[in-house]
Amino acid sequence: MKVIIAEKPSLARNIASAIGDNQSKRMGYIQVGDYLVTWAFGHLFSLADIEYYSPSENPRWNMENLPCMPKEYHYELKKGSDKKVDEGVLRQFETIRSLCRRDDVDQIINAGDADREGEVIVRLCIRKAFDDRDLPEGKRVMRLWLPDQTPETVRAALADMKEDSDYDALRNSTISAYEFMKRKIKKLDITPAQLALDPCSGSIVITDTKTGEVRALVSYPSYDNN
Repeated sequence: MKVIIAEKPSLARNIASAIGDNQSKRMGYIQVGDYLVTWAFGHLFSLADIEYYSPSENPRWNMENLPCMPKEYHYELKKGSDKKVDEGVLRQFETIRSLCRRDDVDQIINAGDADREGEVIVRLCIRKAFDDRDLPEGKRVMRLWLPDQTPETVRAALADMKEDSDYDALRNSTISAYEFMKRKIKKLDITPAQLALDPCSGSIVITDTKTGEVRALVSYPSYDNN
């Protein structure tokens, strides 16, 4: 079995629809054949408050616990204004956790949005599902990279997934999202059509600044997203 973790419910529904029509909707996920499609609500986790790093009887920030520069940052399930974990967030994470830890699941698929934030959001869910430990033997994490969400694109991406570790540079910010996408396009991992770009012609006109006379005209193939 394969677990797909989408960044949000709408993306999960689009993925499930692209896989097939024989869907079985469960509490917090959709089963379609061998796929268990679940979702986050965007950020299920947030950085721990300063009180986590500097426990004190006084919950207010003060000069004794500032500045706060942890050696390692800790993440917690999102809390409401009452400082309690949101029940819906907890319930959905428990669904993700139980699906990832199923004995019959051998593949966990990161279907975060096609950017660094989406990469990190789902990676964090997977990491926390295994209590910050390495994945058990026999389970691997793949990346479903979706520049758009048409059924054709989803099916093509599912057939051509790469190890999630291939996206470590994006996750670690050692490469910008712009440069990452540029490399993807250059290697034809992503086509202009998948980015909803239309072929067009670009041109450069060089004129004489004094007379306005055209000195050169260069046309070149390009793409436009208008």
